[in-house]
Amino acid sequence: MRFNQIIAITAAIAIVVIQSRYLMQLYGNYIQDLTAELDRTSWITIDKEMNYRMESFNSMINEFTQEQKDSIYSLSPYEENHINLDQSRSLGIIRTSGDSFTQTREDNFLKMGIPMNMPILDSIFCALSPIELPHRFILYNKDMQGVDSIGEFNLKEGNYQKFQPLGFRGWQYLQLDANIPIKNFIETELLGLIVSSLMMLLALGCLLFQLTVIRRKEEELKWRDDATRDIIHDLKNPLTTAMTIAEGMKALNDDAVLHEAMDYNYNKFKHVLLQVEELKDAVSEDRPKDRLQTQQVDLLKLAQRVKEECDLLFADKEHSINIVNKLPEGYRIKANPVMVERIMRNLVENGLKYAEHGVRVEVRLNQTEKGALVEVEDNGWGIAPEYQKKIFKLYYRIPLEGDYRRRGTGVGLASAKTAVRLHRGKIWMKSELGKGSTFSFSLPQE
Repeated sequence: MRFNQIIAITAAIAIVVIQSRYLMQLYGNYIQDLTAELDRTSWITIDKEMNYRMESFNSMINEFTQEQKDSIYSLSPYEENHINLDQSRSLGIIRTSGDSFTQTREDNFLKMGIPMNMPILDSIFCALSPIELPHRFILYNKDMQGVDSIGEFNLKEGNYQKFQPLGFRGWQYLQLDANIPIKNFIETELLGLIVSSLMMLLALGCLLFQLTVIRRKEEELKWRDDATRDIIHDLKNPLTTAMTIAEGMKALNDDAVLHEAMDYNYNKFKHVLLQVEELKDAVSEDRPKDRLQTQQVDLLKLAQRVKEECDLLFADKEHSINIVNKLPEGYRIKANPVMVERIMRNLVENGLKYAEHGVRVEVRLNQTEKGALVEVEDNGWGIAPEYQKKIFKLYYRIPLEGDYRRRGTGVGLASAKTAVRLHRGKIWMKSELGKGSTFSFSLPQE
């Protein structure tokens, strides 16, 4: 599987994961908000049910004698005269100081034998509940035995449960179980869910489209590379034959004018052949290291040969090429001579090509601790900073306009970078617009 396909699939998975996390967070917030609302509703329900019992009690007690009333009013559930509110809050008996009055009344009712009216409690809760949901109430005594219940008895364990002490004395407890159905969440957040799902599908569709386009482009590029390799193969033979004929005619004839013409043609053929070789390297999908055939190379001789050939190629342009050799006498480095010559030639030609008449190119040969360093400096047009990072990319050409416009293939520097890396070396550049450029590459000594 190709890298861009892995990236696209990873992005698709990331979109699905992010969308899932968003939905989970949205559902969690919905449950949290609804739980808080049910907590508030349950407190209000208990309070309203107590008010109902109070009204029923007041109606009933009006029919009692004064002696019976005094006997009932004298009942008190407490043996102490104070209540620890902080402890009651920590136990969940009350939320605020005002709840202490409600719980005190609950103790009074239980002392007087007036239990909670479960049907009334359930009807109040149904009326106040923010949504219609399956639920049940269970009333426990102080021994945690169920004494009464109302609601859906077959209700499975719900996602909401509240256990509430009734009064301060722990005589009774009320449990509310409720099941918050997901359909309510879907109905409430329907628009948001539809929009987010459409956005996810749109993003996945775009990724799929891009993946399809990339795959088609890769197929087209592969077809183009195959066709290019076939054309290169067909070009190399006639170019090599032409170079051989030029050398043969030069050897068979002593005419100086003919010699000069054959040298010029030979260099032109060689220049085209080197470009064909660069293009061949650029379109090669595999570049195994065992392709690199090395031998002891004299860098100075290569530089001198490049100078002679470039002087002939650019004979119609005023220029100068200077070689500064700081290598020890007889210095050799193990490398591929054809590749190294091609790198030097490419850098020198670029210096001559992208400059005005009178351009000066200097080739410096230096020895380093790890091998050799070759620098090619020119005083040409230079390269703007925004283009310098792209200069070694395959098929990249710096946009030039007007009188400065020259057409290149965008292959030379990419091929040079590949050749240097095959030698386990490095290539880099520095340039200033309007002042010139310096291209450098290092070759390690094996």
